[in-house]
Amino acid sequence: MPIADYRKNYIYDETASNFINSLVNVNAIECIENDYTISDLLKFCAKGESVDCSGSRDPCFIVNNTLWIIANKTLVRQGFAFVLYTQGINWNNKEIVIKNLNCTNRETGQRGTIPISLYPAPGHVYLSLDMCK
Repeated sequence: MPIADYRKNYIYDETASNFINSLVNVNAIECIENDYTISDLLKFCAKGESVDCSGSRDPCFIVNNTLWIIANKTLVRQGFAFVLYTQGINWNNKEIVIKNLNCTNRETGQRGTIPISLYPAPGHVYLSLDMCK
């Protein structure tokens, strides 16, 4: 394997895991007063609970909007092909999915996934980022 391929794989691997690990601790701008992070909002979303964040009550909508803004200002701007998605929520009978550069029809490279406990309720919700080659 050429050195450039090793470098690319390393960049994708590090981007996937570091991005996800950082993302869960970001505060949504709508919820700055409540200090709710993406992790908190995903828990509320998975449990079907509402929040009071600057007039917005749907935590799933807030998470989707925040993830879209962050992805556009970072991964999209850098030209990465990716799928950023949740597992374990039911928002209008679907998960949150944000894609760039037709990643679903390309070979998936590295994945970063973080489980978020729903404690004291049982189970987890997952936030994942698949980087495409």
